[in-house]
Amino acid sequence: MTMGIRWIDGLGKSRLKTCFLILLSLSVFFGCAASDKEVTPPDKLVAPEMTIDKGIDKLAREVSQSLAPEKRPNIAVVDLLGPNDDHTQLGSYISEKLITRLFKSGRFEKVLERKLLQDLLAQQKVEMEGYFDQDTVKSICGKIGVDAMVMGFVTDCGSIVDVNIRLIDTNGEILSVAEAQIDKDPGVKSMLRGVKTATLTVAITPSDVEASVAVSDRLVDSTDGIAVFRDVPQGKRSIIVTAKGYEIVQESTYLNDDRSITIPLTSKRGTLTLRIAPPQGEILFDGEAKGKASQGFMVLKDVPSGKHTIVARADGYLPETREIEFYENKTLFITLLADPLVTIVNLKQERPSFNIDIWTNKSTYRVGEEIRFSFRSDRDCYLTLIDYEPNGKVKILFPNRYYQNNFIREGKTYTIPGREYGFKLTIEPPIGIEKIKAIATTKPLSLFDLDFSKGFFPPVERTNTRGMRGISIALDNLPNFSWAEDACTVTIH
Repeated sequence: MTMGIRWIDGLGKSRLKTCFLILLSLSVFFGCAASDKEVTPPDKLVAPEMTIDKGIDKLAREVSQSLAPEKRPNIAVVDLLGPNDDHTQLGSYISEKLITRLFKSGRFEKVLERKLLQDLLAQQKVEMEGYFDQDTVKSICGKIGVDAMVMGFVTDCGSIVDVNIRLIDTNGEILSVAEAQIDKDPGVKSMLRGVKTATLTVAITPSDVEASVAVSDRLVDSTDGIAVFRDVPQGKRSIIVTAKGYEIVQESTYLNDDRSITIPLTSKRGTLTLRIAPPQGEILFDGEAKGKASQGFMVLKDVPSGKHTIVARADGYLPETREIEFYENKTLFITLLADPLVTIVNLKQERPSFNIDIWTNKSTYRVGEEIRFSFRSDRDCYLTLIDYEPNGKVKILFPNRYYQNNFIREGKTYTIPGREYGFKLTIEPPIGIEKIKAIATTKPLSLFDLDFSKGFFPPVERTNTRGMRGISIALDNLPNFSWAEDACTVTIH
């Protein structure tokens, strides 16, 4: 017993040492030999690169195996997004292959075919943006009749492509996940560069606005309210619309195919201050009566940007129309010109050398009643009879198409229309006060350029420059004894 122990303690130690060295050498030798063979460590320790087919197999296997055994949902697989929120050929390829792998796994009741999925989404007008938001999957799944949806992302990590997918149910809960790191071989690189594009048409309302539309880094000016962007990378895209006088609009849309979008613009609003002369001027803004200016001022608040029409008018003055483009707070000055026709109606001859008289068969009329005008002079003269209607229109009663020569005889009474005219005059709207002015001169004086082809009683256009500026001057240059005037008014109810 003691001898054995000593052997182990003495010679045995030497032999054990030798054995240890031999075993160490063998381990080194066989260890190096083993290093030439592929050793697959657990996934948790290393995420090795793999071919795209093996990567897709791994994704399908993990999604299927991590699903609870009692669940066999109907699912749809959408194109994977990325890199950079783009839709690429790689994302579509992986999606297409996943449909096949997941169907073969037998873990799902039904896997919706990709083309059918796209048709259903188009029919329901579902936007792709909802695919990647767990909070909106419920409404999408309900519309296309599935229980869950596979969605995912592709990330370019330099030498590899990282793919992450998840299966999300109608409650927005993640049922399973999977990931794979795929080698960027030439085929993968090519599909990664193959960004899918679409045409985006942006319609602006109102369409007559000159707007600039930016989609991502591209800028297009609208034509007749339309801006077209071709070859836009699919995915989520921002849209910014700017137009003079309108609020800037920023929206986003999701492109998975050609689409059109309508963007309404909201006018900026401001204050328009009007300064009117004469101070009692009345204002119409875009056809709406705004009343009379207070001491020559009127302030219009909350005026929308854009084109507007302003009409200023006052008794005894020519109305003025302004077409303006309003984009910010501004002050507009409007000075009305005296209406020369009103001036003529109000002419007075303080010391006439002869008398001219004008009258009607009565002083008050109703619409539809017959009216006749009569006049007489106590001296041979040349007469112009001016009818100033309640709406401001002016026509010449005498001379007229029947009597184009305006000479009248002393003491003779003339009636318009007389029996020789062959017609009657009846009162027509508008109602109000109608004024008839008679101006007689002892020598021929053409006060208006009359065009009898325009009517039996020719109208006086205020654009007639001679009628606008020459009448008062002509009368002022005549001696007082050589002209006379008279006027009468009738009330129309």
